[in-house]
Amino acid sequence: MEVEVELIGFLSRLAGKRRFKLNLEAEQATVLDLVKLLGETFGRELERNIVEVDDSPPRKVSLILVNDVEVSSLQGLETVISAGDRLTIIPVSHGG
Repeated sequence: MEVEVELIGFLSRLAGKRRFKLNLEAEQATVLDLVKLLGETFGRELERNIVEVDDSPPRKVSLILVNDVEVSSLQGLETVISAGDRLTIIPVSHGG
């Protein structure tokens, strides 16, 4: 299944591209599956800047939108994605 991905800010520099299509082997996959595939494809540093996978359960460290809806309003990282979906991933910065 093919989905469209857009990485914003420094995430696009980590991947070397801003907008691209990504092919997931499974017919049914979750947002977390997609993030893991991004890590396998572009490197673990990208993955770690989207989701803290070492936490149990994994937690988001970037905003993730599926078809312009933030995944916290859906099923979080377990949100099922479908062919043709558009995912936008936006890093968040914290300061003090």
